[in-house]
Amino acid sequence: MTSRKSSDASPESDDELAKQLEQLKSDVAELSGLLKKMGLEKAEGLREDAEGRAREYAEMGRRQAEKLSSAASDLEADITAHIRDKPMQSLIMAALIGFVFGLLSRRN
Repeated sequence: MTSRKSSDASPESDDELAKQLEQLKSDVAELSGLLKKMGLEKAEGLREDAEGRAREYAEMGRRQAEKLSSAASDLEADITAHIRDKPMQSLIMAALIGFVFGLLSRRN
């Protein structure tokens, strides 16, 4: 009985293994490309979503700043009208406020 060594593999099986290996490499490269494409598409979607939210928050901030500016202008107009209508009362209130702040600042 003679035994066959594993190094005596037939050329056809070597060729078949080489073809399968090449096919496997091709499949892996294709999968890698698909994963890259999917990742890029997902990243682009996330970027667009983030930009949309940033624009939305910027607009909200702008509207709030306009509201605050309007409220400050209204308060200024009210104070100015009060000073014009009641100058003595406004002067006395300002003096009292100054006096209270002076007392508070001495304690510290």
